[in-house]
Amino acid sequence: MVRKIVGIICYCIGGFFLSIVSVISFFTDQSRPVPIGMKLLIMGIFLVPALIFIGAGLFLRRLEKWKRDVAVI
Repeated sequence: MVRKIVGIICYCIGGFFLSIVSVISFFTDQSRPVPIGMKLLIMGIFLVPALIFIGAGLFLRRLEKWKRDVAVI
């Protein structure tokens, strides 16, 4: 039971980081344009913890219904 709860918490944290990556991808500032390489670097930095937390959630939930869980995230 505790593993499932901690797994769900990991999914939530991973989903938060994944949503940050999505927001950063659409963020533009016309007064100070950001080079595409810098934007990709920032997105990659935020994507690493997202994948780690989603992977931890999958591991803690023992891959039960993993396709559904990942699709919801």
